[in-house]
Amino acid sequence: MLDIMIDLETLSTRADAVITQIGVAAFDREGTGLLDDGLQLHLDVNSSLERGLIMDWGTISWWMEQEDAARKALTKPQYSHDLGSALDLVDMYFLEVQRRTQAETFVWANPSAFDHAILTHSYRVLGRREPWSHRRVMCCRTLKALAPDAQRPEPDLPHHALSDSKSQALWVQNMWRSIQTGVSP
Repeated sequence: MLDIMIDLETLSTRADAVITQIGVAAFDREGTGLLDDGLQLHLDVNSSLERGLIMDWGTISWWMEQEDAARKALTKPQYSHDLGSALDLVDMYFLEVQRRTQAETFVWANPSAFDHAILTHSYRVLGRREPWSHRRVMCCRTLKALAPDAQRPEPDLPHHALSDSKSQALWVQNMWRSIQTGVSP
């Protein structure tokens, strides 16, 4: 079984939000640790705005209240990808991890109604489909309801997409073990 955690940083909470970062981490929910270093992408805000994606003041205001490190990591213009190139890299990551593991892929987010909805909308804006089946979308919040006492690892840098996706992947593993064994790690 292959699990992939997706985390986004955005400039709105709507499905048509501008994405500033995509973080992706591969893991096995029944294992411990991550399968690789993951993928961190910074996106060019203008390329998303040109496609009709939006920003909202409430989210921008929220970002202004976050720690300096999170704000500084929000955008990296010198490393930014346009929306299409970023989704190409997400596709390549998924295909490479699937090729290596030869496993059925499940895609996670916290919550899936946020990250998956926004990422799926971005694929649709470009006339594309995401590289996973809608039947394989999983939500951390469902597991949290089933394993409320499982330890949640803190991300190295909160509100950094790759750091968040890695800590959420480890959290899924802790929740999965708690459900399987009845003991909270």
